[in-house]
Formats: sequence, C-alpha cells, structure tokens
Amino acid sequence: MDALGDQARSGTGPLYRLPFQSVGECTLIGPMLGVGAAALSFVVESAAAKTIAHIGPGGTQRDSVAVQTQIADAALRLQTARLHALSVAETVTAQVDAPPDPAAVARVHAQNCLAMHEILTAVNILVDVHGSGGLADSSPLRRMAGDVAIGARHAAFNAAVGKEQFGKALLG
Repeated sequence: MDALGDQARSGTGPLYRLPFQSVGECTLIGPMLGVGAAALSFVVESAAAKTIAHIGPGGTQRDSVAVQTQIADAALRLQTARLHALSVAETVTAQVDAPPDPAAVARVHAQNCLAMHEILTAVNILVDVHGSGGLADSSPLRRMAGDVAIGARHAAFNAAVGKEQFGKALLG
C-alpha cells in the first residue's frame, strides 16, 4: 500500500521475481550475521580486562593462547557464513529472469543452512570464551546468544534437510 495515497502497488521489476524461499531465508541470515559480529566485538573488547580462572594472577583472556584460537575460530566461522550469504545473493540475483533451477535452489538452501549453523557455532564459542557471566540477565551477550539460538532453529534452517536436498540435486 502506498502510505500517502492509499493505493495498492504491484511491481514487475527484478525485486518481484526473486525466489521467495531463498529471499526469505536471506532476510534472517543478514541480521544474524550482524548479531554474530556484535557478539564477536563484545567478547573481544571484554577480553582485555577479563581474567581467566586457574592461570594465576594478572592473566587476561587476551593473553591466553586458548582464547586467541577460540576467537579466531569464531571469527572465521562468521566470515564463512558471510561468504556463503554473499554467494547466495549472487546466485539468486543472477537467476532473476531465468527459469527456476532446482539444483541452484537446493544449493542456495543448503548454503543458507550452513551459514546459519556457522553463525550459531561461532556465537556458542564466544559464549564459552566469555564465560557464564555472558548469560546473566544484564549481559548483552545473553540477548545476542538467545537471538541467534532462536533464529538458527527456524524450520527453514534445518541443516540436515538442506544437505539432503542438495545431495539429491547433485546425485540426480
């Protein structure tokens, strides 16, 4: 509806010819990538002052090799998810005026599922690094982790189904 003229609008441009399932999944992947990036920033910023139990006085998370590798793992998983999301956007955009390609639709769905799984895994790693305080009601990390956990469990992102569909498409 046109908010000013109260007129219904319909379009025929490229935006209106995108595959609904793929676009629908992307509308959740984007925000979850943002939440994942925010969680990474929060944990990295906190690491400078946060101490680690059982390693002696004065040691912070930033100084721990174990924490460094976990942070790197989470960051790489978020980057992997981002790359899959960009690949999906390219694939979907390229097929705007083409007939539906079931193999491409299956691959896009599998990539979206994988991207969401990587975001969830990254945020879980970040919660582990930050510690149980990250799940306190007052912690921003709790909200971030909860949002990603809920988003990743949307029926559209069942990774087993996505992989099954993609595998079937590959095998014919």
